[in-house]
Amino acid sequence: MKRVFIFLVLCLLVSCAPVNTTPPTSPPPPTETTIPSDTPVPEPIYLSGEGDAIVELDKPAGPMLVQITGNAAGEAFKIVHRNETNRPIGILVDTDQPYEGVRLIDYFPYHHTTQFVVTATGAWEIAVLPLTEARRLQVPGTISGSTDDVFVLAGATPNLAVIERRFPQGRFSAITYGDSRRLLVDTQQVYTDSVILDRSAWIVEIIAAGEWVIEISAVE
Repeated sequence: MKRVFIFLVLCLLVSCAPVNTTPPTSPPPPTETTIPSDTPVPEPIYLSGEGDAIVELDKPAGPMLVQITGNAAGEAFKIVHRNETNRPIGILVDTDQPYEGVRLIDYFPYHHTTQFVVTATGAWEIAVLPLTEARRLQVPGTISGSTDDVFVLAGATPNLAVIERRFPQGRFSAITYGDSRRLLVDTQQVYTDSVILDRSAWIVEIIAAGEWVIEISAVE
């Protein structure tokens, strides 16, 4: 009988023991991921002058277009772009004909143009423009021109380019930019042929005097 009584007392004590009602610690809320905003579109920069000049340029890092007009009299006309240490990056124009065209600068991060060196007789204009001002080719599609130009590929992934240069008028080059720079054509002759494009290519630069046509097909 005593054993039964003791057992009942123990059961009563256990049932009356306080219960830990502290809720489990909640896990910390997830850290909000910051989504980087799109790179702002740089403002256009307009430069002009007459005759020889060294022009300082304050542009943001990254690729931009250079639209050049000048040499109406057909004299010697040359524009070189240089970096912050005054080292030449490349020649944008070198002609003895009236000129109007578009070139690409600073595609790669190790290039940053800070100066134009102009050799000219007469008036000239240089507009440094964002890539949003470039012509666009919807792939598959065809584009044509008659001077230096830069265009951006949109739409499908590029596959083949059929390139036609109709008249032998000085140098003709076609260059693509994507994961790397690739020279597709470099000739001074009439040219018609097909070339395979790098699938990462999204910018095409043409260096030309005279008419050209490029048809780009898409990856199926």
